Amino acid sequence: MTRSHPLPILCGPLLLVLLLLPCAPLVSAHPFGPYGYIPPRAIHLALTGDPTEMVVSWQTSIPTNESVVKVFKAASDADPSSSAPLLVASFSGNQSTYLLSAGIFHNVKVTGLEPSSTYEYSCGSASGWTPNFSFKTAAKPALANATHPASRFIMYGDMGITGSAQTVRAVSDRVASDDIHFIYHAGDYGYGDDRAAVFYEMSWDVFFDHMQEVMPFIPYMAAVGNHETQCGSDDCEYYASNCTVFNTRFRMPSAESGGAENMWFSWDYHNIHFVSISTETDYPNAPKQGPGYHFGDQLSWLEADLKKADENNLVDWIIVVGHRPMYTSFNGDGTGERDGVPIDSGADMQAAFEELFHNYHVDLYMDGHIHAYERNYPIYNNTVCGSFTREEYFRPACTAYVIAGAAGNTEGHYRTDWDPNPPAWSAFIYDKDFGYAVVSVSGYSELLWEWRRATDDKVMDTFKIVK
Repeated sequence: MTRSHPLPILCGPLLLVLLLLPCAPLVSAHPFGPYGYIPPRAIHLALTGDPTEMVVSWQTSIPTNESVVKVFKAASDADPSSSAPLLVASFSGNQSTYLLSAGIFHNVKVTGLEPSSTYEYSCGSASGWTPNFSFKTAAKPALANATHPASRFIMYGDMGITGSAQTVRAVSDRVASDDIHFIYHAGDYGYGDDRAAVFYEMSWDVFFDHMQEVMPFIPYMAAVGNHETQCGSDDCEYYASNCTVFNTRFRMPSAESGGAENMWFSWDYHNIHFVSISTETDYPNAPKQGPGYHFGDQLSWLEADLKKADENNLVDWIIVVGHRPMYTSFNGDGTGERDGVPIDSGADMQAAFEELFHNYHVDLYMDGHIHAYERNYPIYNNTVCGSFTREEYFRPACTAYVIAGAAGNTEGHYRTDWDPNPPAWSAFIYDKDFGYAVVSVSGYSELLWEWRRATDDKVMDTFKIVK
């Protein structure tokens, strides 16, 4: 059925006058500019390693004439006599895209903030602003041998837009009720490459929509996974290969750390040095090779970065995050072990990364890829490097490994293909429910890990690293 629109019938001199009127004044008089209202969406934050900075990113449907973040101080901090927040400064940034129909992606770095301070902010342009959100900056690192501020953050991998509703709800509630400083996602977002090409961009958009109770308020740090390397169809591969979408939709601190786009980078938070590596590219026998999948000399960068962190007396902890596991007793999805020795991609990762982790005293390597939870003891060269209880790793001389790829996704749980006799280095396996980890670092001496089941937020596994 054709819907009719009641339009006035114009004729004679009046019609002639209207036809001759110029259009420009009517367009320019629009309060939001020539394209109307363009609301920002997919707002998210990122750290740079400097407690006086924060990166604000968002998406619009079409280009805008500016990308601006307005930063405010709460009235109680700025002017107790006023109920309105006080504008501190405005910051401009850049916008880019890989496909016009996918939208425009904006990044603005806010600088000159006070550490350990709460700010309100709004992002957008004259064509549309967000409501005010808020974030808190990190504390300054303490002097050597002093008491460092505590850090508390969430970690997980492999979160899609189906199968993850309970984890999204649990994480959102945790952030709202707890002092969570940031989230670290170890690859695989939305799983658009598991769908027809027409749904690829939708999968990315819905992922950000799902996380909007969290992303505008605390930083969301992102490592690359195998589902970000391409779109899975010739109909979208022409623009979405080479990790292009992932490298455009997020803005990680590679420029600040000498990394490569969002593929590898590092940053400090309090007394912790975090490193994000690419387990998909740029090491011998990496899963992705060839034109478009070479982003630089990752291993040389990683060695220099870890060496610098290891020599920094303000750094007490080094945590590395990647997508694929080095050690797992799950034999499938291109990885696994035989008699406790990594095979397939695990063997390639071991050859590339294990010596660097060991030589520069990496405390923890966290990953995903396996859609389950497996926690391992501190391991070096296929062997547990000490005597530990299941709940406490006391002064380990090598790196502990944890797989937390069970945030929920369309591919479901990995419940088969586990080694029926796991190696001695495997401490705990849980493959029944989706969930996430909460990590607390107290000063220089203790890291507490809790893996929580999403359905009821019950702690299903916990352990400490004690130095």
